[in-house]
Amino acid sequence: GADAATAGNYGVFWIVPFECVVSEIREVHQTLGTDAGAVSLQIERLQGTEALDAGDALLTTAFDLKGTINTVNIGTLTATLANRTLNRGDRLAMDDAGTLTAVANVTVVIEVTIL
Repeated sequence: GADAATAGNYGVFWIVPFECVVSEIREVHQTLGTDAGAVSLQIERLQGTEALDAGDALLTTAFDLKGTINTVNIGTLTATLANRTLNRGDRLAMDDAGTLTAVANVTVVIEVTIL
């Protein structure tokens, strides 16, 4: 989870140790965003030397960080199986968008199926 509302607390959170497929992504936050614009969180797969924002989005719609607090949200996964297929050494990252003012204690759980 990330405690403070700064983009610097979001980024790579997992280096994939084995081949697998992402089967579910869940998110919860304890303090919601208060900025007037959209405040969201996408999960992306990074391969090789790809930088944050250059990877493949795993969700069809990013999580809304202005949604109800303490509610576990289940994301809708991309239908593109190739993007959800992870190879050893790939990375998963939290890619935020908008102004994170007030957002705190974001937790993300990734469920995978081992190949």
